Amino acid sequence: FNLKTSPFINKEINRLALQFLEYGAFGTRSCPDMLAITYYAGNYRGNMHKEYTREIQDTYYQLDKDLEQLLDKIDKKVGLSNTLIVFTGSGYYKSEEEYPDGMLLTNGEFHPKRCVALLNMYLMAIYGQHTSWVKGFYNNQIYLNRKAIEDAKLDLTVIQEKAAEFLREFSGVQFVATENVLRTGNWNEKTSKYLHGTHISSRGDLIIELQPGWTINNDDPKAKVKVIRNNAVITPLVFMGNGIKPEHIYREVKATEVAPTVTHVLRIRPPNASLSLPLRELTTKK
Repeated sequence: FNLKTSPFINKEINRLALQFLEYGAFGTRSCPDMLAITYYAGNYRGNMHKEYTREIQDTYYQLDKDLEQLLDKIDKKVGLSNTLIVFTGSGYYKSEEEYPDGMLLTNGEFHPKRCVALLNMYLMAIYGQHTSWVKGFYNNQIYLNRKAIEDAKLDLTVIQEKAAEFLREFSGVQFVATENVLRTGNWNEKTSKYLHGTHISSRGDLIIELQPGWTINNDDPKAKVKVIRNNAVITPLVFMGNGIKPEHIYREVKATEVAPTVTHVLRIRPPNASLSLPLRELTTKK
């Protein structure tokens, strides 16, 4: 764990990337090559202290040297003028903030196992106790026992709505979307993120959104408590190389605009589910 959160892990990643560039024949084929690299730029040992400690300063200093080494290698092997380089990050925040005394906070713990058990008891009271109506909880989604619902010749849409009404009464639950709403096209701006962020073949019958500040407790002492953050984390985004002229973009850029921009430069189709347009600053002729 110490190695993963230290500047040395980036040097190991860089060493592997440089080997790819040396022996992978990048830039020598008729089709474009893509090299995706993830560096670590957080605090040593996962310390959530948000101040700029000597450790975090050293991490950024060493990372700057690693990037310099990587770019020099790319320039020598392929040429930066023939390369599109995209830098971005996941953002940094401190999960545990200190608040002034007396300040009202809306936070708590959401227990999926208790939620599933109570929902199953509720549906048993309505549709009978001969079977379990709920399969389980995964990734903020609840999966119903569709086989049992089909055998009982019940309306899945009605059961989803009843279950959603029940779940909306849980403490910490901010919003519940049903799979039927997403599948039939009755979604709106609020639920569009669930439509685009899940796949019809694998999403649950109910998607639960918790209030900001609430954590998911799986009642497993070995499991890490998951913090739910619905607010955006600002992070840098840099496009360079490939004849791009220096320019600052002073507007909000969404993460969904990155992939269409990259595919536009590569002159290939964007991802199937992509709805955003490429960055106009990079695609519009001056």
